[in-house]
Amino acid sequence: MMMFFNTHHCNEHCKKLGLINPRLTEALPRNFKLIAQMSEAEVSMPEHTPVHKLCDLCRKPFQTTFKHYVGQRSQGFELWCDSCTKKRNSSMRAGTCETCGAGFKSSAYWFLMKKTDFPVKCS
Repeated sequence: MMMFFNTHHCNEHCKKLGLINPRLTEALPRNFKLIAQMSEAEVSMPEHTPVHKLCDLCRKPFQTTFKHYVGQRSQGFELWCDSCTKKRNSSMRAGTCETCGAGFKSSAYWFLMKKTDFPVKCS
C-alpha cells in the first residue's frame, strides 16, 4: 500500500473525499522511508539474503533475494513466483491498438490472473 503513495499525486478527488497522504502527515515517523526512497547505503541486509513473500499474481509463497525484492519494488514492479513468470512469458499475445493502430504484446495470463479482459489499446 505504501508503494502506491510513492507515485500518487493527490488531486481534487482525494480532497473531496477528505483523504490524507500518509507521507504528508504526522501519522508516520519523520524518518520513515519507502523502499523506493532508500539508498544502497541505507540497506543493511546483505544482497543475497533470502526473502519470502507472496506472488503478486497467484498469491502463493515463494523465495527471492533481498536485492531482487528491493530492485523490483523500487521501480514499482510486481514480484512473481517462477511458475507465474513462466506462464506469463509463454502467454504473450499480440494486439492492435484500436485508437492508434500500433501493435503491442502483452501477457494473456497476467490479465486472466487480474480478472480483466485483454486490452484493446496500447499503453
